[in-house]
Formats: sequence, structure tokens, C-alpha cells
Amino acid sequence: MSKPSKIFLRLFFIITLLTTHLLAIDAALLNDKIEIGPGISSRQSVYDNQGITTVVVPIIVITYGDFYTEGDKAAYIFYDTSLGETTVWTEAIAMYRQQGFLDAKAPLDDLEDRKDSIEMGLALSLASENFGIVNLSLVYDTINTHKGHEFAIKYEAPIVIGDWIVRPVLNVQYMSQNLANYYFGVSSSEVIVGRDAYSIQTATNYSLGYDLKYLLTDRWRITQSLDLTKLDTTITESPLVTKGTNIQFSIALIYDFL
Repeated sequence: MSKPSKIFLRLFFIITLLTTHLLAIDAALLNDKIEIGPGISSRQSVYDNQGITTVVVPIIVITYGDFYTEGDKAAYIFYDTSLGETTVWTEAIAMYRQQGFLDAKAPLDDLEDRKDSIEMGLALSLASENFGIVNLSLVYDTINTHKGHEFAIKYEAPIVIGDWIVRPVLNVQYMSQNLANYYFGVSSSEVIVGRDAYSIQTATNYSLGYDLKYLLTDRWRITQSLDLTKLDTTITESPLVTKGTNIQFSIALIYDFL
């Protein structure tokens, strides 16, 4: 992969991930929209000596009918219905994953890149004013990067207080063996003194965070998010990993054109 391509992939990831955490779209209540604004994202790598990445990026979100983009995800809602006070919908989704590293610094600079992936699958969501939003998703690698899959359960509980909207988020992600082993395992060809071969069967990670939105006007708003992901012990015991928690912080100023 060329250097410009790697830079583009990193930028694309940051842009889309920011949008995911800052501009969570309630799919049952979609309206056509174009949202643009500047954002800042800071992300701490769990890999050995890979540091913190902070980037200033533009935020762009477009929603049209049953199709929408939400950060690193694009989705099409092909079925929705109401069951009493509960709304249910299903989606075909495509997601962009940056789990690993490109051109790592020492002591991982001798390793092969852990490349990004494009994954596709299905999602089922249930929403109610009484209990919040529950989302179940299953995605598979479509470009043979890790050849694995991930099943996730996410719970959100939006709270509105005047011009403030707070959305606590709890997420559980089950990574298949191929997925977890590709990003955090050590192959026999990567073994050196002080770094043994390491294989992961499966991994379950837990995320806790929030999205915060403040409405400045009908068009302008400030959004901020924090996400803490506790990694499975099978990942933290990898020779490649030195941190057990992944931290992501984002803030943006958004303008709605429609």
C-alpha cells in the first residue's frame, strides 16, 4: 500500500469514527440532512509504544430517505415497524474498521501492517422511550483482510435536558478467532527475542461512553464524546499490547444545512 493510500485510510477512519460518536443518528426518526463542521479526535493506541493520535478533521454526514451514513458505517433500512410503544427496524450495513496499525514505531516496526478492513452485515434495532435503544449487529470481513466476523450488542439511553442531549452508551463486542488473532496475535514469522508467538481464540470487549450534544441554535450545535473500551484479557496478554483500555475523545462544531 502506498504512503498516500495509508494517509487517506487514516484520515477516512478519523472522519468517520468522529461522526459515529458525535452524530449518532436515531434511525427510526431519520430526516434528510446534510451536516458539516470541524472536529478534533484524540485516540490512544493500545499497541506497545504507538502513542496518542490527535487530528483535526471535517465532519460530513448525509442522510437520504432510508439510507444514511453514520461515521464508519453506511446503512440502508429495509424494514421497520411499530409494536406498541416500541419501534423495530432492520438494516443492511457496511462498516470501515481500523483496528491495527500501519508503519508502526519501534518495537513493532518489524511487524507486518495490521491493515484496515471493510465489513458488511445486518443489524436489528429496537427503540422505546421507556427503555432506550438496543442494537444487535453482525458483520463479516468482505476484502479478506482478517477473514473474521464480529457480533455486537449496543445499548443507548438518550436523555434530554433543555438544550442538552446526553446519550450514555454501553457496547459489548465479540470478536471471532480470525479477527482477534489478525490484529493482536503474533505469527511464527514475527517471533524475535522477547516476543513469542501468540494466538487468540476469541475475545469479548466491553465499551462504556457517552455522546453529549448542546444545541446552540436550530442549525448549530456542539457535540462531544468519550469512549472507554476494556479489552479482553486474551488481547491484553498479547506481546503487542501494553494497555488494557482504549480511549477515544472527540469534539466538534456542527452545522445542519437542511
